[in-house]
Amino acid sequence: MKYSNNGSVLIVCLALLSVISIIGVVSMQSSSLQEKFSRNVFYNVQSFQAAVNEQTQQYYSASTDEDLLLEVLSEDRTLDAQLAVRHAVMTSTITYGGEGLPPSGYSLGKYRGLKFSIDTVGTYENIDAISDQTLGFQYAAPKSI
Repeated sequence: MKYSNNGSVLIVCLALLSVISIIGVVSMQSSSLQEKFSRNVFYNVQSFQAAVNEQTQQYYSASTDEDLLLEVLSEDRTLDAQLAVRHAVMTSTITYGGEGLPPSGYSLGKYRGLKFSIDTVGTYENIDAISDQTLGFQYAAPKSI
């Protein structure tokens, strides 16, 4: 009579082992999913940083190039990439947005404001991380142009 419970203890232990194994497999799948989420967030932040840096460089380059701004008055222009970021693909387009008031410090009678925007899209090769940034700026131009 003493040994009749040994089989039931073995069955209970096997059931507990099965439950613990299933919990382990589920937690591994959950950690794999969390790893994919953190990887996606990482590449989204990387593409954002790359796009913002590229856009800043494009702004500094375009705001001092009056010939480029005059060309953009007639048609939009795709700009060459200024920065080389490993595995990142940058596309920048400068667009003329119309006339407005001149920037502060310029005479309303002699100057007008020309509105431009730079749209930069940053992506990474083979990764679905995209950042689309738009920067608007205004350039003071004489009314005679």
